[in-house]
Amino acid sequence: MEKFAPPECAESWDNCGVLLEGKENVHTISIILDPTIEALNSSHGEFIISHHPFIFDPLKRIELEIKEKISMLLQREQTFYAAHTNLDFAPNGISWALSKRICLQEDDLSTPLIRTGTVPHATVNGFTDALCTSLGNDAIKVVGKNTKMGRVAAIPGSGFNEDIITECYMQGITTIVSGDLKHHAALKGLDLGLTLIDAGHRETELPGLQYLAKYLKERMPQVEVELVVPQKPWQYVLNKEKYITK
Repeated sequence: MEKFAPPECAESWDNCGVLLEGKENVHTISIILDPTIEALNSSHGEFIISHHPFIFDPLKRIELEIKEKISMLLQREQTFYAAHTNLDFAPNGISWALSKRICLQEDDLSTPLIRTGTVPHATVNGFTDALCTSLGNDAIKVVGKNTKMGRVAAIPGSGFNEDIITECYMQGITTIVSGDLKHHAALKGLDLGLTLIDAGHRETELPGLQYLAKYLKERMPQVEVELVVPQKPWQYVLNKEKYITK
């Protein structure tokens, strides 16, 4: 794991590495996106690799859900390993995998934090249609009035920070693909004349976990590797009267 996602790639505020020790000998590995109760229940591996840690800050109290998670891991003697920002910024990590999945041809300004370049689509509609297919989206949220594509920035997970939106604008980016778009960030994009495409936190990070699972299987054929694909935490409810066809 640390050859693939070196610890020095992590942000200083992050909490990566072994957060709970289990069995010394490992024959099975589970890879998950979020350490939810459901995901941990579905993880049969002796060694769990989670993109998101279940402990970020020093604990002052053991709350109910943390207690349940720790109890579950201890009873099963499972090791919990968090690979968060070190996996985000690894040479073949989360942001790299997203850029490959959306066919981003990277340019000289591209970085592990903000992958930039062009995509083989002339229009925003064509690009969003391709994203639905390549990322497995049911729906994509789009902000902006541009119809033609220009330079694209791809930021997996939660990348719609207002400062990052401004930075992309200053670099000549016209379209940003990320997840977790909020109201004020959307207004910022509108004011700057950008196209913001919220393709989902889960959907923009899963390609990286899929590639990690493939990498580990190839390097350790004697170890069973399972990828536990998370369910969406919500469902979409449409206004039937508004969308009814006559």
